[in-house]
Amino acid sequence: MVINYFCLFFLSFSLLAKDKPEIISLKQISPKLNSAHSSSLNNNSVLEIIGELLKNKYLDLPSPLMDMDNIDSCLKVRALSASLKGVHSGQLFSISYNQACLVGGEIIWRPLYILKETTKGPAEIKNLFRVKQSILGEKRISTKQLLQESYSSKNNSEALISFDDMHFSITNKSQTRYFSLLQTAKGRSLHSILVEFGNHIEMLDTTQIENSPAYRNMQHMFYRIGFATSKLHQKFSQHSLEDHGIMGKTLIHGDFHAQNIFYATENGDVTLIDNETYAMSLKHKSSGINDVIDLYLLHSTKTFAHYFAKQIFTNADFGINDQIWHQLWQQLVIGYIEAYDHLSAQQQMSLLDEIAREFKKGLSNRWLLHPYTKIKDQRKLKRLGPSKRRIHLRKNMKKFFASVSELMVQEQQHY
Repeated sequence: MVINYFCLFFLSFSLLAKDKPEIISLKQISPKLNSAHSSSLNNNSVLEIIGELLKNKYLDLPSPLMDMDNIDSCLKVRALSASLKGVHSGQLFSISYNQACLVGGEIIWRPLYILKETTKGPAEIKNLFRVKQSILGEKRISTKQLLQESYSSKNNSEALISFDDMHFSITNKSQTRYFSLLQTAKGRSLHSILVEFGNHIEMLDTTQIENSPAYRNMQHMFYRIGFATSKLHQKFSQHSLEDHGIMGKTLIHGDFHAQNIFYATENGDVTLIDNETYAMSLKHKSSGINDVIDLYLLHSTKTFAHYFAKQIFTNADFGINDQIWHQLWQQLVIGYIEAYDHLSAQQQMSLLDEIAREFKKGLSNRWLLHPYTKIKDQRKLKRLGPSKRRIHLRKNMKKFFASVSELMVQEQQHY
C-alpha cells in the first residue's frame, strides 16, 4: 500500500513537472561561468555558455557541432543591434554555424539560434512553453532536423513556426536574468527585404519600377506570404454556431509584423518567429485575417505600437510609395484567398467580401470608445491611434478591394 501511494505521488509530481518549462540554472551547472557573466554578456561569454550547454547535453545538434574541440571553428556569436530588439528584449545575440563543419566544402556561416534575454522573466518563457505544449506543437521541427533539411529545395505550403530549444537563467546577489535559445528561420526577415527593395527602387524612375525583376520578385513574395499564412490559419481553424463567415476562428500569431516574418527566396518558405504571443489566442481564437490586418496596419500608418517599438517601419519609412505598396498588398490578399483552394470561384469572391469587411473594422478606431476593461484582447491595442492617415486608408479600402476583385476575375478567366 505504501509503495502504491509512493508511485501515485511520483506520477502526480512527474505530471506536474511537465506543466512547467525547464529553466536551466547556469549557477548550478557552472558556478564559475555564472559569476563571471552575471551582469552582462558578450560574444565570447555567449560562446562559452553554449559550449557548457553542449557539454552537458542540453542541446541536441548534429555530432560535428557537439564536438567541443571544434566549437571555435564551427560556431560564431554576434551581438545584435538595439534596432532589432522588441519592447521586452534585453541582450540579443545571433549564433551561426559553419556549414563546412557539417558537409565539408567552403566556409559558409548559416543562422542557428537567436539568444534572447527577456525582461518579462519567467512569464514569457511560460507562454513559449504553453505554445509548444499546445496543438501548435505539432508544427515543431527539431533544430537537428532543420539543419539536415536546410539544403532541401522542398516547398512548404503552410507557414512554418520556429520554436524555443531551451532556457537558462543567470543569477547574482540582486537579480536573476532569463535567456531563451530560439530557433532561427530560413531566409531573411521581411523587414530587411523591404529595406533593400526600398533602397533599390529609390534609384529607379517611377515608370521603371513595375517592370523591374525586383518588383516581380516582391509580388511573388507577398503572394507566398499571404498563401502560406492562410494555409496555417486554415490548419487550426474551427467554426462555431456564432460564426457566419467562411474563415471561422483560428490560432493567430498576435504580433504579426515584418521582423517576425522570414522568407526564403530559394523555395518560397515562410517562417514565423517570436511566437510567445500565440499563447493569447490559445484561449481566445479569432479570425485569421486579424494577423493580416495587423501586418498591413503596422506598416502603413503610425499607431500606439510605434511609440514603443521604434523598429517597426511604415511603407514610407521603407521608401515605398502607396501605389507600389498597395499593388504588392493586392498579391498578398489574393494569395490568402487562393490558399482556400477547396472553394469555388464564387465562394472565393465571397471570402474576399468577408476579408474586406474585416479590414474596414480593423482600420476603424472604434476601440477607443470602449473602456479599457472591455478590451478583452490586448492584441487589439496595437491598432489604436487616431490619424488622418488611417482615415485616408480606410476610405480607400473600397477601391483597393475592387482592384483585387478585378485581378481575381482576370485570373479566373485566364484559366
